[in-house]
Parts: sequence; structure tokens; C-alpha cells
Amino acid sequence: MSNSKPKQVGSVQTIRSNDPPAFQQPFLQTGFDRAREQLDAPPEYFPGSTVVPFAPQTETALQGVEQRATMGSPLTAAGQKGILETAMGGYLGENPALQGAIDAASRGMVRNFQEAVAPGIDSQFSRAGRYGSNMMQTAQDAAQENLATGLRDVASQLAYRDYGAERENMLKAALAAPSIAAMDYGDLAQLERVGAAREGQAADELQDEISRFNFEQTQEQDALDRYMALVAGGQFGSRQTATEPIYQDRTSDALSNIGTAAQIGSSLFGSRGLFPIKF
Repeated sequence: MSNSKPKQVGSVQTIRSNDPPAFQQPFLQTGFDRAREQLDAPPEYFPGSTVVPFAPQTETALQGVEQRATMGSPLTAAGQKGILETAMGGYLGENPALQGAIDAASRGMVRNFQEAVAPGIDSQFSRAGRYGSNMMQTAQDAAQENLATGLRDVASQLAYRDYGAERENMLKAALAAPSIAAMDYGDLAQLERVGAAREGQAADELQDEISRFNFEQTQEQDALDRYMALVAGGQFGSRQTATEPIYQDRTSDALSNIGTAAQIGSSLFGSRGLFPIKF
């Protein structure tokens, strides 16, 4: 019994085709023709602008806010000026109503002197027969001095109160100054909002131009990609070839040869061979 390895006596080549069946080919051809039409006629970008413009009302509002923010508010300016002058003591001793208040507070004292004190001195010295004397003059001077002192006291008290009130106003103005000064930033913030809105609009318009430019740069390539995807999407027409070897066991060679000889003999001398043998 032989231990020899099988020997290769030949090879078989196998071809596998992915061609579509006949009934499918007309439909595929139609798809390929349509794909070619799309390649020859690529899509067009939207001809108009894709940016929504400002409405007239919005534009009017933006212009109004811009003008207001640029010019500022006269009320704010006046308030800031008043706060500044108050904080710097500009109104100390500048109360126009102070003298009127002093006069009002002094009116009773003056009337009392004119109607009671001075006439009483005259009457007193007249009854004593010393009217016009030095003592009478001294009494009148003392009464007038008392009136002047009372008037000064009233004026001082009212002036002190006015000064204290104004100093309190100065303190309040100093405390309010930062918030009043911050009003300027409110105008700037409004102006910034207008600028941001216009920058956003400009950015949208720029992006529209960029998108349109990019579309024109890539439309042919995009059309070709779509065409190739449609044409080659099914991978039709591909072929794969594989070669496989054929081996034969040498121990079976003799039997194969005997079988082959028997087949040849049968074909020549058998009952149906070329040279049939009759018994």
C-alpha cells in the first residue's frame, strides 16, 4: 500500500457574475439615463436672497433707538447736573426762599415791637414827665437791641435748618451719584443693541453670499457624486474568478487504469462495441 501524497492533475476555474437578470436591465437602464440627465442639468441655487430684511417698523425703531442713545436724554443730563451741583455744595446758602421764611418768622416780633413795646416805652416816660430824656432813649435802644437779637436768632435758626437740609441733600446726591452716572451706560447699551442687530443682519447677508459661492464651487462635484451613487449603487456587472486545483490519489492510479481499460474494451468488443463478440 503506497503512502505517496495526492498529485495535482489539473485545475478548475470558476467565474461568478453579478450581472442583473434580463427582466431587470430595462429598468436599470432607465435609472442610468435619468442619472445622466441629472448630471447634465445640475440643480440651481435659489436665485433670490435667503436673508429676511428688516421690516420698516424695525428699521424705524432701530434708527430711533440709535438717535436717542447717541444724543442722550435731556432729563438724564439735567438730573446728573443737579446731582453734581448738589454734591459739590452748589446750593449751600443759595435758598431763594430762606429770606422769605425769615421775614415770615420775624413778622410777629416786629409787629409786637411796633405796636406794643415802642408805644409802651413812650407812654411810660411820658406819664413820668421824662419823655425825650436820656433814660427814655436808653430804654428805646435796649428794646431795639432786643428786637434785633430776636431777629438774628430767628434768621440763624432758619439758616441752620436750611444748611442742614442742604447738607443732607448733598449726602443723598453723593449716594445717588453712581446710579445717576450709570444712566450713561444705559444709552450705550441701547446703542450696542442696535449695532448687534445690524451686525447680525450683515452676518446673515455675508453667509448668504458664502453659501451661494460654495454651492457654485461644488455643484458639479455634487452632481457627479449623485450620478456615480446611482450608477454604481448596485455594483452591477462585477465578476469574480476563482481557480481551484484538482488532486488525485496515486494509490488509485492502477484501479483507474484498469477501469479505463475495461471501459475501452467494452466499447470495442462489447455487445454494443465496434467489434461485438457472439457466443
